Amino acid sequence: MLRPTRPDVNGDRSVSSTDALCILRQLGIFPPTTACPSPLTLPDVNFDNQVSSADALCVLRFLGRFARVNSCPYDPPA
Repeated sequence: MLRPTRPDVNGDRSVSSTDALCILRQLGIFPPTTACPSPLTLPDVNFDNQVSSADALCVLRFLGRFARVNSCPYDPPA
């Protein structure tokens, strides 16, 4: 099954918790890592015209680690 590329914020062609970490890193919550390019590819994953911890939550939601979050524009893959 093809997954949407929107949550792939670090551009590595896969979606993982690293993408959420990269968003939090961009916000200054975590120190820089080599897994996170700067700038990120698409850090505004919920299309609200800002990058916040809600975007990281949406990536984790996409991975199936959180229940439905209204601010996230997609459901986890089946």
